[in-house]
This record gives sequence, C-alpha cells and structure tokens, in this order.
Amino acid sequence: MFLFVDLKKKLKQLKNFFFCLNYMASLRSSRIDILKKRKHKNSAMHYNRKRDYFMRNVSQNFSARMKVEDTDMFRNLLGYVSMMAQRHFFHMVTVSPWPLVVSVVSFLMLLIAVLYMHFSISFFYLTICIFFLIFVIVLWVRDVKREGTEDGMHTTEVRSNIRMGFLLFIVTEIMFFFGFFWAFFHASLAPTVELGCVWPPVGITPLDPMLLPLLNTSLLLQSGIYITLCHFFLQRGNISAVIQFFLCTLVMGFIFTLVQAYEYTVAPFTIADSVYGSTFFLLTGFHGLHVIVGTILISVAFWRVLKGHFSKNRHVGFEIAAWYWHFVDVVWLGLFICLYVWGNN
Repeated sequence: MFLFVDLKKKLKQLKNFFFCLNYMASLRSSRIDILKKRKHKNSAMHYNRKRDYFMRNVSQNFSARMKVEDTDMFRNLLGYVSMMAQRHFFHMVTVSPWPLVVSVVSFLMLLIAVLYMHFSISFFYLTICIFFLIFVIVLWVRDVKREGTEDGMHTTEVRSNIRMGFLLFIVTEIMFFFGFFWAFFHASLAPTVELGCVWPPVGITPLDPMLLPLLNTSLLLQSGIYITLCHFFLQRGNISAVIQFFLCTLVMGFIFTLVQAYEYTVAPFTIADSVYGSTFFLLTGFHGLHVIVGTILISVAFWRVLKGHFSKNRHVGFEIAAWYWHFVDVVWLGLFICLYVWGNN
C-alpha cells in the first residue's frame, strides 16, 4: 500500500515536470516566432510581454492545484525559463515608477516636517505624506512579491543577491546607530564643566534600569527566540507551529512599543535636558522606530505564510524580516547595557 502511494506521488511529480518542460518548449518557440516576425530593436520587449503574460497566468492556475513542494519546483523552472531570453540567471528588473515616487514623497515629507516644526503649518499635510508613502511602499512590495512568487524571477542567484543586499543594508544601519553611540560615549566618558563634570549630569534623575527597561529587554529576547523557532519550523514544513510563534513575536513587539511609549510619559527628563536627554531620546526613539518597521516586516511575512508564498527552501522574505529583528535585538542589548545600566552610574 505504501509503495503504491509513493509511486503515485512520484508519477504526479513526473507529470508536473513534463508539463513544465512542455511549457518551456512552447515559450521558446514563441520567442523564435516573434524574433522572425519582428526584426527590430523592440522584439525582445514584445517577447518579454508575452513571456510575462504566460508565466503569470500559467503559474497561478497551475500552482493552485499543486502541493507546496511541487509549486516550489515549478517556480524554480519558471525562473530558469524567464532567464532564457537574457541567457543569464539574474533578474533585470523592469521599469518601475515606485523608486522615483518614494524619493519624491520622502523629500516632501521631510520638507513639510521642517515647516511644521519651525513655521507651525498644519500637521494634516504631514499625515497625508505619511499615508501616501505607506501606500506607495505597499504597491512596491506587491510588485516584488509577484516577481518572486508568480513570475518566478527570483532564481537561486537572485535570492543570494537579495540576501547580500539586505546584509549590506543592515551594515548601514549599524553605522547609523554607531554615530549616536559615539555621541553618547563622547559626552559620558569626559563630562564637561557645563554638565557638572559628572555623568549623569547634575539635575538629571535617570530611569531605574531594573524596571521598565528590564521588562523591554526580556520582551525582545523572547521575541528573538520565537522568530528563530519560526524559521526552524518553517524549514521543516510545520506551518501551524510557524503561525503560533509568528503571533507570539508580533505580540511581543507590540507590547515592547507600548512599554516604550509609557516610559517616555513617566521619564523625569526631556529631550531638551542637556546632552543626556538628547542622546537618550535619539537612541531609544530611533530604536523604537526600527522596532515598528521590524514589526511591519514580520506582519508582511506572516501574511505571506498564510497565503502559502513560502516553502522549506524558498523563504527569503521571511529571512530578511528575521535578520532585521535580530539586529533590533542586538541594538537594544547595547542600549540597555550602555545607556540604562552603565550610563546611570
């Protein structure tokens, strides 16, 4: 009985494989026909349009009746088919308006924020820019998701380059926080006369690190363990456990943000209270902003898990979200040790 079931499974996979080969042959013949009929510089563009149409429709209809492992194999084959016209395995992205739109909206948002702080213009305009920026980013992420899942553009080489690119992005984030830590140690290791030659400065009552900061530390460490367990179970195909640990991670991140906001309301100093208040609120504020971004990334990955976009071997979107969350954890450990514990004594 078990032998019959295994043989049936192998025959189905073989049938899917020959379907993909037939699809590749038809796509290649269509390319040859197009190049024969339209011998001009836009022939490749016409082929790409027809290829994208075939890949999007066939992959959607075909993957809907396949298992996750078969769909993974089919997407890999789609990726290799999509690179046949270019004769290499790298994704040459199509023309997209989103980078330019995001740049313009970001500049307008910064300009309106400066005008709001110095000339007291209405906060309504800043709110419009923020929501429009979020809307554009959602559209951009939608296109990237379609390229990787439905169009099969993310081959092994492309996924490797995406990982490398995101690692370089995390390096830039490390340098960003390195500048603020430099300012903190520059002021705390050699306090000036204006600060009373002591640290914390005269008149500053620091927060107790064993209360709210310790609670936030435990929350982030637990969330880091949960996101690691998500990756562990995702690699083994246990989707129910992945969903449970995803929810735990999101709850921990949300509670951390609430506790951080409450800490700001009970802090006995403000951002205007000497260099201590400036470095404290800049470090914790930008870290809190990164926690919010990380929570959004994990929420998107969670939605994609529910939609079945990830498999055992193809889950780059989840990996970059997990890496970003671990980066946020490490930065907070540095904040807790340097700013809350060491900086209070």
